[in-house]
Amino acid sequence: MLLPADCPQELKEAIRQHKSALLELLRLNFLAVRSDTLNATVFWTPDEATKESLAAAGADLGSIYTASELEQLVHRRVTANELPLIHAARQRFGGKVINP
Repeated sequence: MLLPADCPQELKEAIRQHKSALLELLRLNFLAVRSDTLNATVFWTPDEATKESLAAAGADLGSIYTASELEQLVHRRVTANELPLIHAARQRFGGKVINP
C-alpha cells in the first residue's frame, strides 16, 4: 500500500504495528455504511462469524447487522422513523433483529 507523501508518521507507524490485524480485516466480507438516518456508521455482514470478527476488532456490536437482520428489517418494511428506535434498542440491550 502506498501512502500519500504527507501522511503523518504516527499513522505510518500504527499501520506497520497493526499490519497483520488490518490484513485480516481486509479479508472479511462486510460493508461499512454511513447512515444519515442513524447519524452513525453501521456494518453489514453476511453472517454471525463475520459480525463477531468485526466486534473483536473494535467495531460496536450494536452497529453490526447480519444479512438475516437486514432481511427482517426489509421484510417488516421498517420506516426511517422506526429505524433509529430499533437501532438504539439493539445498542442499549445488545439485541438482535429476529423473525417473531
